[in-house]
Amino acid sequence: MALVDLDFPEQLERFGVDTTLECFNCGTCTAICPLIHEHFPRKIIRYAQLGAKDRILQESDELWLCLHCGLCSYTCPREANPGELIYFRVEAIRNRQLEGDCSCLNQGISLSSSRTTSGKR
Repeated sequence: MALVDLDFPEQLERFGVDTTLECFNCGTCTAICPLIHEHFPRKIIRYAQLGAKDRILQESDELWLCLHCGLCSYTCPREANPGELIYFRVEAIRNRQLEGDCSCLNQGISLSSSRTTSGKR
């Protein structure tokens, strides 16, 4: 059973990821993704929307497969920027901000000011 943190999308906003709730799960990102791996990245974004942080960690292996090519963000009709959402999760895990019970999002990484999936600053 997955634990749900309804405040998770708001927590991500504090770290510069403010488009989590923009996604309406149309599947465009999954259709364009060269990985085509069991609904990636759509599934990870949905977990973030629902606050299912433990599910993100359980399936964190998928996050490392992302090529960060930017196709998902480029084609997103809602400009939800799924590539940045995926990148944030990789960096959060790498920096041990998402671990164990996932309750420790204690320091911010502002991706919006430092990097975009298109490589522009």
